This record gives sequence, C-alpha cells and structure tokens, in this order.
Amino acid sequence: MKYYLLKKPDTFNGEMDVVNFHRQVDYRQFAKDQMYRMPSRITCRIRHRERREYPLILLEPLPLFHETAWKTLQVFMKKPLHTEFLFQEEVTGEIYHYVCPAFRRIRGKVTFLGRRGEREEAGLQPGEVFPEGLPALYVEDGDKIYVLMSLDILESLMRKDLCDIRLLPVQIMEG
Repeated sequence: MKYYLLKKPDTFNGEMDVVNFHRQVDYRQFAKDQMYRMPSRITCRIRHRERREYPLILLEPLPLFHETAWKTLQVFMKKPLHTEFLFQEEVTGEIYHYVCPAFRRIRGKVTFLGRRGEREEAGLQPGEVFPEGLPALYVEDGDKIYVLMSLDILESLMRKDLCDIRLLPVQIMEG
C-alpha cells in the first residue's frame, strides 16, 4: 500500500484564528496518545476571516478533519475514537464541524529526502513493525506527530475538494 505524508504548504495562511485555543483544549492528551481523556465534543469560537471556506484538513495544532473528510474516512475504517470540534464564527455565528480522530500511532523517524525528479519525498524508518493495510495512521517522531494516509483515502478526499495541503510520497525503510 502506498502512503503519503500530509504536510502543510509553506504558503498556507488560512488557519482558523481560534480564540484561546490553548486554554480551551488540552492537546497534550493527544500528544501523549491519551485521547480517551479528551471530551467527545469541544466548542470553540473563531474570529471572523475573509476566507469563507475552511479546508478539509487542518494540521496544526491538532490534525483536524472537516466533517466531509471525516465521513470519507469512516468509509475506509471502523469509526475510531475521536473528539468533535465545533468552531463558531464570532461575527456570523456559522458553525464549522471538525473531528480529531485517534488513529493507530507508531513511533518512527521521518526524514525529508528532498527532490526526486519533479517531486519532494519523505522517508519513514519505523521504530516498530509497520502496520501494513491501515488506511491512515500517525507517526510520532520525537515531539512531532505526522499524518500518513493511503492513496485510496486521498483519492476519495481529492474528489471532495481536498486542497491547501501538500502530499509527500513516503518510502518505508526497513531498519
């Protein structure tokens, strides 16, 4: 199965301006792989932005998937433990639904291999046996957490207008 690393583009400036996010959400529980301690639903306020559409996937400070992307992910896997995020715009009152899923997490070393021909690639040296066949997973490299997704899921998300994200093909390197 071919995997891709999701990476925020260098030019992306459309992150949500969430009011007091760090005080409202203890995302250390996500970083410590203790999502079962996070509440099932969190409501946050966002400041009004010129951008009316928010992307299907936000990667910082948590990997958040828009409800459209979440429905797609559920087609490929049994519904994993997750936390729902409701972002309400201060001015308009519009609500945006996102989900932070608890995918399987492995430890490993992610290296960016640079350009190979026309595209940039990444390498993954798993610190444990790589779980083949999972459509999506997290790789923990020190204090960084990366999202890996299979080509099948990404193709499905692209049909639903996945944009504002860079995809790097990943070579799984045996240690």
